[in-house]
Amino acid sequence: MMMKKVVITMVVLAAVVAAAAAQTPPVSCDPQALSSCASAIIGFPPSRTCCDGLRLRQHCFCEYLNDPDLQQYFTPEVAQRLAAACRVTVPTNC
Repeated sequence: MMMKKVVITMVVLAAVVAAAAAQTPPVSCDPQALSSCASAIIGFPPSRTCCDGLRLRQHCFCEYLNDPDLQQYFTPEVAQRLAAACRVTVPTNC
């Protein structure tokens, strides 16, 4: 009987943690978040900080590519180069 209560408690706890994680808001697509990638955008290898930021903002690539203020810097070629170096997938439907 005690083991059954422990199992039920663990299942409920796991469900609560999963629900809380699902409600975490996505990371912002603020273009200033690309500042750690400035040297990589102009051709240097991306830093670990840059790659970590790109991984967190993978959902922002289309927004960055379509931003008129960024288009001369964050081109499709730059996005592909950074994505390859950081092992991040660029969406194909931008």
